Amino acid sequence: EAVSQGGEEGGKGQRRRGSMAKSPISVLKLSRHCVFDLLRLEEALLRTTRRTWCIINDGVPDPAVVMGISGKKENLVNVEETKRQGVKLIKRFTGGGTVVLDHNSILVSLICEAEHGPEVSLFPRPLMKWTETFYQPVFGPHGEFRLSETDYTFGERKFGGNAQYISKSRWLHHTSFLWDYDSEKMRC
Repeated sequence: EAVSQGGEEGGKGQRRRGSMAKSPISVLKLSRHCVFDLLRLEEALLRTTRRTWCIINDGVPDPAVVMGISGKKENLVNVEETKRQGVKLIKRFTGGGTVVLDHNSILVSLICEAEHGPEVSLFPRPLMKWTETFYQPVFGPHGEFRLSETDYTFGERKFGGNAQYISKSRWLHHTSFLWDYDSEKMRC
């Protein structure tokens, strides 16, 4: 399901701190989409379109361990346990840490052309700080929401991890929101 949203400056979609209303946002809502295919889709949209995208995937059908581009599986993953449990091991094209994903994960990715997106410096820290203001209206009313280093937390409890890809004219910001977790899968 793809929906285009947005508005002209000063109109109904008026830009406010943390918004991306400079250009229309194409929203793609998915459910239980394979994380490997999702990453391929995101990379294709990043590299072949100039549109602004918000992609939301509610859960993944099969558990997976996803590592950042520079991650080394021998240092980050219990490979034997991953094989034993039948958990897929995937390396994404962005940075960031390693995460275990399953049906309890909600994945959100923002893909944006720098000149049409939020007024933010194209460096990891300012972009991360901007995402905190982007998500504040959603999570702020539900507790002590904040960006702690590179993760989203409620108080001291982490519930979202992030990864980014930044070029001189375009950026992508992934978030994995973990609403619950399977302690057995965390052994991977």
